[in-house]
Amino acid sequence: MAGDRDRTDWVRNLLRTPEVGIRIADREFRGRAAVLDASSEEDAQARGLLLDKYRPGYSGDLSGWERDGLPVAVRIEEIASPGGESAYPP
Repeated sequence: MAGDRDRTDWVRNLLRTPEVGIRIADREFRGRAAVLDASSEEDAQARGLLLDKYRPGYSGDLSGWERDGLPVAVRIEEIASPGGESAYPP
């Protein structure tokens, strides 16, 4: 979720080059990032997940993020093993 919408550097970067790499511990993921369509179910789900996660421990107002944030999804296309080989069979 980009609070500053498409003025955020990382959103500008993915709009130009949507191919992304993500590393979590020793696992690497590849995929494509995309801004979600504002009228889509995915957009509503992303906003709901954000609020469900942060609202319980946050004393501030999250209505701005809920209303104005820009949800971005990463669709995982490939999982690379630590040795660099695809974890998916051919």
